Formats: sequence, structure tokens, C-alpha cells
Amino acid sequence: MFLRSLFSADNRPSLLLILAWLSALVMVAAGTILAWHQGQFWTPLLVTAGILIILLLALCQGLRRQSQLLEQTRSALRQETDRRLSAVADLERIASNDPLTGLANRHFFMEDLDYAVKRAHQTGEQIAVIALDLDGFQTLNNTMGHDYGDQLLVAVAERLRTLEDSNHLFCRASSDDFYLRCYPLSDLESLIHLMDRVRDLFRLPIRMEDEDRYLSASIGVVLFPDHVRDAQSLIASAEAALNQAAELPGTRYQFYNERLHEQIRERMELHWGLHDALEQNRFHLRYQPQQDMATGEWVAVEATLSWDHPERGELEPESFMEAALETGLASAITSHTITLVSEQLRRWRHRGALDLTVAVNLYGPELDDSRLVAHIAGILKRNEVAPETLELELAEDSLAHNTEQREQRLRALSELGLPISIDHFGQGTASLAWVRDFPVHQVKIEPGFVRRVTSRHNDSVIVRAIIHLAHNLGMQVTATGVDTDAHLTFINAHRCDFAQGERISPALAPDELAERIGRKQSNTAEYP
Repeated sequence: MFLRSLFSADNRPSLLLILAWLSALVMVAAGTILAWHQGQFWTPLLVTAGILIILLLALCQGLRRQSQLLEQTRSALRQETDRRLSAVADLERIASNDPLTGLANRHFFMEDLDYAVKRAHQTGEQIAVIALDLDGFQTLNNTMGHDYGDQLLVAVAERLRTLEDSNHLFCRASSDDFYLRCYPLSDLESLIHLMDRVRDLFRLPIRMEDEDRYLSASIGVVLFPDHVRDAQSLIASAEAALNQAAELPGTRYQFYNERLHEQIRERMELHWGLHDALEQNRFHLRYQPQQDMATGEWVAVEATLSWDHPERGELEPESFMEAALETGLASAITSHTITLVSEQLRRWRHRGALDLTVAVNLYGPELDDSRLVAHIAGILKRNEVAPETLELELAEDSLAHNTEQREQRLRALSELGLPISIDHFGQGTASLAWVRDFPVHQVKIEPGFVRRVTSRHNDSVIVRAIIHLAHNLGMQVTATGVDTDAHLTFINAHRCDFAQGERISPALAPDELAERIGRKQSNTAEYP
């Protein structure tokens, strides 16, 4: 008790300790004085006792200081431990949560779904996976700005979170795509009830900047084990059902079915085959000529990439480019195409055979790659190809995504000397105002309009309007889908600059193209 009283909680000496020190000093002093004056036998004992007390007090004080240092060290360790635990918790939260919405991210969701599937295999329970996509979000995001789009996503996530519990987990899978895992699923009726609740979330407007914003969503649903039996297939099947739901008006949902299963199987085979096709160089090019309407000469060609599929034969881009976009291979395929075109231009130049501009299609994602400009410049330099002989055709719909960044890439490509054109103009969501702001020198009219100019008045009006407005903006116009004499006569009458289609020529192999152009130049074919 005495020793404990010597150890105060702070660094100040206790009153008892001070009194003990004073008492010991008095005893030593008194013993010394008595020994000096009287020589009594017990005075050495008094001095010795005082000295021992002093030593004991010094020991106690040392122990007290050591105890204080130990307590300080423990406190510092506790603070450091708490800090590290907090940091670990923050890292775990960052690793598992989407930073914008606070919902689970795709990586965490897939781990959770894998675990649920393993458990369900053992217990025989059902799982439902729901894929949800906001209709028209990308257009809204580009029109109103990314900050506006982010606020909208946060508001949607807050509503979705109201449906979360121990059996339901939402995640933000990508920009405006969300997944929901329902496990265990008691019965189909409860799932339908949940779907109705999801639809109800979109019946009420979202308040955004003093206005009400109404949203709709496409929803795809897949069940385990009824439809598929692994996590990756659940996601792929839910997205396939979602794409089918997107064809219906309003907020609606679509259950996965066997027809979708067959489509997914074919798509997955394309996914796997595309990797092999790139490695084994199973792609080849054909070139469809573009005729100058003023001279009748073939002045440019569009490169069309075909895939020599080992089982399905020759496949056109329409059969595999959607799968390439989904797997992230579009950029690699485009790069391969530009390489093949540049090599062909070099061969033609060395033989003195052709002096043509070759157009290559871009699908959009390539423009999100910061290395694109330098990569194309490197290909042209290696093959000693003049930039003005390689034209880049950009799909119209790609203008609606990442507009500012893609505009910068196109400007950089244009500054290299590459001509830029917009393909399938009139089919998608781009406007002439957007085309005006992009470094575009030519628009290519959607072939469906051109093919109907003689049968549908409205289409003929649209074609005339595109030609007129594009010319007023200083751009040239190519009519694609010119398959008959009537099509050619119409676009010639309305001063279209170039024509492309079966009436001019089908797509040709490189040697055949060189031969045909040689015959045209030598025979001076009659201009229609």
C-alpha cells in the first residue's frame, strides 16, 4: 500500500514521497549530529537506517519512473494499434466498395456470388441475379455534365440501398450498370415482389438541381440452378436478359430463357475465337471503292476486315465486332487492321500500282486509349505511309461517349494529317452541331437512307438535307449503300461528292482492286 501510494498517475511527486524524503534526511542529519557531539552507540544505527530509507526511496522513485514510461509506451502502442486497425478497415472498405455510390464494387460482388454459388451447390438453395441498366444515362451524362451524372448515380444508389438486407446485395458494376444478388431465394413469388419494388423506385422522380428527373431502367433476371450453374454464367445470362429488356418501353424486366442461352453460347465462342484469330492472324482485308462523282474515278477505298473462322467460314465485321467490343479486343483488332492497311499501302506504293486513300473503321473505345495517337504514328512511320492516305471512320454513336476526351484524341490525329470522317451518319444520336465541333472533314450517309431514296419520300428528304447541311459546314459527303442506277442518279442530281456501294463495286481483294483500277485507267470507262 505504501509503495502503491508512491506511484501517482502523472509525473508530479506525491506528497507522501516528499514527506518520506524529508524524514529520511532528518534521520541522517540527526544521527550525524548526535554522533559528532555525544558519541552515543545507537547513533550509527540511526544514520544507517536513514541511509537505507534514502536508498529505498530512490529505488521506489526509479520504479515509479519506470512504471510511468511503461504506461506511456502502452498508451502509444494502443494508439498505434487503433490507427492501424482503422487503416486496415479503410483499405478493406476501399477494396470492397464503389467510391462514388458506397455500394459494393464488382470485385467484391463476384467474390460474394462465387461463395453463394458454392453454398447453394451444397444446400440446394436458389439464387437470383439481377442486372439493371439506366436507360439513356450516357446521353444525359454527356449533355448535363459528369458531375450531374455522378449526383444522379448517387441518388439511384441510395434508393437501391433501401432494398438491401442480409439476403440482398447490390453492387455498381460499371458506369450506370448495377447488379443485385438474392440469396437464398425462397420462391419465385418473392422474386417477382422484389422486382416490383425495384420498378417502384423508378416511378418517383429524382430531385436534381430544382427539377424532377424521371428515369427508367432495363432489368435482366437469371436463376440458379434453373438457368446456369456458375457465377460468371449468371452475370453473362443476366446481362443478356437485360439487353432483351432494353428493347421494351419503360422500366421493365426480362427473365433469361433458352434462346438467350444459345445466343450467349455463340457469343462466348466468338469471344474465345477472337483471341486465337489475333494470335494466328486469321483476319484479312477487302477494299470497297469510293467513286468521285465529279470525275468518275475511284479515289478512295474502305477497308473491310473479315475473319477466316475455322468452323463458320468467312465472317464479316457485323458478326464479331460487338463481341470484340464486349471483350475489350476492339482496340487490338483496330490496331491490327491499321497495321495491315499500312503494309498494303507500302506494297502498292513500291509497285507503283495505286495512289488511294484507305478508310479504316474506329469503333469508339480506341479513342479512350492515351497511347492511340503515338501508336498510329509509329505504324505509319514504320511503313513509310503518308498520314493523308489513311482515313479514320468513326461510328456516329461513339461521339456520344466521353465526348471531350475523344474530341482531343481526334484533334491530335487530325494534326498528324489523318482525315477524319463520320460513318453511318443519320443512324445514331450525333447531331451536325457535334460534327461541327469535331475535326471532321467528311460524313458518310447511313446506307439505309440511301437505299430508300426512291421508295420513301422522307428518306430522300433526309439525304438531301444531310448533303446540303454538310456542304454548308465545309464537309464532303459520301453516300453509302449506292446499289442501283436509281440511287446513283439521285445522289448525283443532289451533288453528293462520293458514292460507295454495289453499283460502284463490291469489296475487292487487294490484287483484284489493283487490276480493276488499272483497267479503268487504261480503258477510260464511261462515266454513268
